[in-house]
Amino acid sequence: MGKIIGYKCQDCGYEFSASLGIGFSFPAVYAETVEKMKSGKLGKDAQQFFEDHPDGSVNCENVLFQCDQCHKYFCDKDLSMYVPKSGVTMPPKTGRWSVAMPFEGAEYITKEDLDKYFELYKRFDHRCKECGGKLSFVADDTPEHIQMEIECPICHGRMKLKLEDLGRWD
Repeated sequence: MGKIIGYKCQDCGYEFSASLGIGFSFPAVYAETVEKMKSGKLGKDAQQFFEDHPDGSVNCENVLFQCDQCHKYFCDKDLSMYVPKSGVTMPPKTGRWSVAMPFEGAEYITKEDLDKYFELYKRFDHRCKECGGKLSFVADDTPEHIQMEIECPICHGRMKLKLEDLGRWD
């Protein structure tokens, strides 16, 4: 289940919202994303990663990024690449993903699986859709991230989480 967050600048009034995390269709999104990476549709680095690490995985959850140049915020899939931890084996998936979207037998790796059975290999090189600048990770859907103050891209004041914009999505 994903979280909807909203921020508002206390100085200039600029505000935005983002949908972080993942919803019921995660196993399908995971399979689609891995296929795009393997086929080169998400760049040569991502394709090469799966050629070099066929047992690798990727974080497909939506996270918040900020452009290092123009300071605008963007929500997109994390796409960080992970390799299995040495000496640690992930047990096979059994059962249903959810009541709404069962995906029985689907192959997917959750964020919790990544934390427990994998280690970060490389962060995906995200680029700004506006100016082409490098995007830096700001937050995922964990409470410590969504409750932090962030910088306003307009006036560089402090933006706080708007509780009225906090919600969940699937």
